[in-house]
Amino acid sequence: MNRHPRWIWPTIVLAVVALIGLLAPTAHAQADMPQRADRHVNDFANVIAAADRAALSAELGALLRDRGVELVVVTIGSADDYGVKDQSFEAFATALFNRWGVGDRRRNDGALLLVAVRDRKVRIEVGSGYGAAYDAALEQVIARDILPQFRAGQFSAGIVAGARGAQAALSGAPAAQGESAWASPVVWLGGGVAAVGVLATAYALWKSLRGPRRRCRKCGGAMRQLSEREAQAQLSPGQLAEVRLSAATYAVWACRRCGGYEPVRTLRYSSGLEECPSCHCYTLKSQTGGVTSQGKGKRRRQIKRIERSCQHCNYRDHLTETQPSAATASASHFAASASSYSSYDSSSSSYDSSSSSSYDSSSSTSYDSGGSSFDSGGSSSGDGASGSW
Repeated sequence: MNRHPRWIWPTIVLAVVALIGLLAPTAHAQADMPQRADRHVNDFANVIAAADRAALSAELGALLRDRGVELVVVTIGSADDYGVKDQSFEAFATALFNRWGVGDRRRNDGALLLVAVRDRKVRIEVGSGYGAAYDAALEQVIARDILPQFRAGQFSAGIVAGARGAQAALSGAPAAQGESAWASPVVWLGGGVAAVGVLATAYALWKSLRGPRRRCRKCGGAMRQLSEREAQAQLSPGQLAEVRLSAATYAVWACRRCGGYEPVRTLRYSSGLEECPSCHCYTLKSQTGGVTSQGKGKRRRQIKRIERSCQHCNYRDHLTETQPSAATASASHFAASASSYSSYDSSSSSYDSSSSSSYDSSSSTSYDSGGSSFDSGGSSSGDGASGSW
């Protein structure tokens, strides 16, 4: 009877232990990853003011609806809270991006703004469809829009500015990398030929653009853009209200074949107006209704009331923010702001912001956005930019 060598069993035991040690952290990290609770804003660290959260949700919802691009904002206390002590912050952001499936799985054009408050780190992770060409522009967004606000303790304002800066950076062409070397006459000659080709192409393109540039979705016929006076006659009362309040501009196209009209809206986020939950027009105005105090000593809290009213359908509601008073709040303490909506004098159903529906990124959804479909489940290969304060 043949016997196994003495060293075979200790070797097997050590191999099994090593394998468990390698797999256990990964499984633990996957199990402890934060679960997505909202399509656009997931404020697990409770540092975003309620008004900023509402504005962000409206802007990111419009970005997804109008351009088909998904940008998700996430705040956490620390990456260590999710069992990834041996993992870099960048690797954690990539894993979270892929776990949630941010963006369209075919275009991979999603983006994730991740803030770890206690780690003092921020990351803008982008889908693999962008590549590393946008990293430099995203680094400028972090350095210019986010870090100065964070260093001043203004986390909510910094997150809003960063989300808007990321939208602008990703909507343009990537910055050129390196410098051209004009070292020889051959290069000069090639450049001249290329310049002539570019001018000829530009001229041909200009001639083609003089005619109709849009096709009717119904019949495929050529469309023409109406003048401002003609366009006003085709807009609905809600659309006219958005134009009057400088919340949006409209370009109205008319089909030369079937006579149909197609209004195209461009939102102006600088107006500060939000989407009304009743008429769904961007005519909802917010203003502070007063600040009161409750409690005494360390339990004292300030309650700020924000009145909201629609300038089109007369929908009205209010929001209350409960925060610690300035006398008891410390610089290192980030208090959670509790918000609630109650509607009154409303011509439609009530609006409750405290109710949130779960979102499963693994399920495929589609929507109509100018004829294009959105298929959730995007992925990232680790491109983006990071910063710390």
